Amino acid sequence: MVFCFWMVDEEQGSAVFRQAKEQQAEQTELQEEYQLTDVQISRTRFALCVEHQGKALRYELPIDAYDFLSEINPSQCILLTRNWKDNQVYVMWPDLGYMIRLEEFSVTDQPTGHG
Repeated sequence: MVFCFWMVDEEQGSAVFRQAKEQQAEQTELQEEYQLTDVQISRTRFALCVEHQGKALRYELPIDAYDFLSEINPSQCILLTRNWKDNQVYVMWPDLGYMIRLEEFSVTDQPTGHG
């Protein structure tokens, strides 16, 4: 009886898992391109603070734009993804199954150092 042990470093294994997950979902996570620095929720606005291409940006959407926004909290998993079918960037709540196109948000520049 012969036993073979394959050593796969953790980083490579993680990359393979991420690629398989992206293929299944038909979208690519953009955590390197869009770095989420803060999530802010008030009674009237939902905001994402993001660093993209060296700029600090604030993406905002009224809470009443989508019913589920009034029920989320800042600690829930939020991803920025690119959909393979329409090539659009989406804000995604994978645990809840919701996604919103990023272009639906109003966007403003943030002062440097604000997050």
